[in-house]
Amino acid sequence: MPRIILFASLLLACALGRLAHAQKVVAANVRDPMIFVVAHGGPDACGPGCSDWIAAEGYFDKDAAARFRSFLASLNGRQLPIVFDSNGGILGQGVMIGRALRERRMTASVGETYPDACRSGIAARPACRKIMQESHEVRARLRTGGGKCHSACVYALIGASRRQVPPNAPVGIHASRETAASLEVAARPGGATAAQIQADLKNYVLQMGVEPGIIDLAYRTPASSLHRLTRDEIAQFGIETRAPFETSWMAYEVHRLPLTVIVMLKAVSRPRGAGASEFRTTNLSFICANRLTGAVIDVRRELASNEIGVSAEVRIVVGSSALPVLELTDHPDGADHYRTVAGWPVIRAALAQGSMTLVESFSPKDAPAWSRETPLSTKGLEAALDADAADCKRPVR
Repeated sequence: MPRIILFASLLLACALGRLAHAQKVVAANVRDPMIFVVAHGGPDACGPGCSDWIAAEGYFDKDAAARFRSFLASLNGRQLPIVFDSNGGILGQGVMIGRALRERRMTASVGETYPDACRSGIAARPACRKIMQESHEVRARLRTGGGKCHSACVYALIGASRRQVPPNAPVGIHASRETAASLEVAARPGGATAAQIQADLKNYVLQMGVEPGIIDLAYRTPASSLHRLTRDEIAQFGIETRAPFETSWMAYEVHRLPLTVIVMLKAVSRPRGAGASEFRTTNLSFICANRLTGAVIDVRRELASNEIGVSAEVRIVVGSSALPVLELTDHPDGADHYRTVAGWPVIRAALAQGSMTLVESFSPKDAPAWSRETPLSTKGLEAALDADAADCKRPVR
């Protein structure tokens, strides 16, 4: 992994880890921590051709992510969609579960799981939960109207490669709650400030292919309140994966004393694979070098099942200029990394025409070659790149 991107990822993990530590105080008083169970329904119970799903219900407590990984390991590689029903919890736990979903290219939705042995109605919910707690697998029904995904749950949901939000399922966001413990952590030397945590959250959602502006909306909503996302906002931020989606460019500061490096980030998600049934996200980063060199461009591609192990050539095309991209790594998790350097003339041309194109050419051994072109908007890139600056590194104050 390129060192600058690795550093950014480590910074995110550390900041969210501090937040999770700070919120342990809240977790101590939670009655219904998150539970995971395999639910068996009738034909098409969880969608066309889907009868089994993972029910995830309750509060994102301090051990939720660890239990989830143990639960996934017990499935022995079986791929099931996950359906959330949660009022939220510890934000960092939601992020860690979201990353586990993305590692496995899972599908996620929102809904309420009712075991067949459970009576309907709110009064019966404690008994229903007990049935789910006492069994690894249950016969159940799925109801989308009663399920909800609020606060930390949203960060878990967007980690899934495919995301479905039923029209009658509420999805809500708000600012994270400040506790005495979180304020104590922020006050420690080197502790993450509120602004840094907000920036790290934007980095996370963008990596997942979601518009980072959702974090601004969340932070404008008091922790004591809840903003329920409208269907237009779900589409605007790319919460669902019903169509191709491209985020805006975002400036992200990576602190490496004595310098702060400005990284420009963008993500684009597209349906791929056989029958265009797999959504995959490509992440791009621009790292300014200096006035003479231009910018280093990193490309991280999530591969569809029919692209893994297939020889590929990746280029970035701007007008008549094509920048060959050097492959850096090829990972077994179905993702790879490429890098190139774009001189300022090419960058200015991309800014002038408002776009550049990512071209991928695939050459399988025993099948016809094919290629894919993905246009990428450069709107919003110019101000952050600041091509007239001597360089894009400035001292930390």
